[in-house]
Amino acid sequence: MPRPVTTMHGSWERHFDEAQCESEALLRADPDFADAHELLGDLLMAQGQASVAIPHYREALRIEPEFGGADLGLGSALVAVGDAAGAVPHLQNLSREWPVPEGHEMA
Repeated sequence: MPRPVTTMHGSWERHFDEAQCESEALLRADPDFADAHELLGDLLMAQGQASVAIPHYREALRIEPEFGGADLGLGSALVAVGDAAGAVPHLQNLSREWPVPEGHEMA
């Protein structure tokens, strides 16, 4: 089991690299594993690679059309690359997929 991260740069990079390699291995074994596509998208986003993450989120949603995490990731990635209009439908899907509990609505 990996040790907790103790420094900001080197340890985080190593853990991202390991997680990315594991996600890619999962996708080689099962290209229709939506969770692995979403995780790989999240890892790429965390490294500032929004344009590379977008196809992984899109593939996760092709496999599981109501995958809230992939809608959130894709919406965020689209905003990051300057496509706010393209992000809107994915972010709107979240209100259906993850409804706000009664009494917690925004004013």
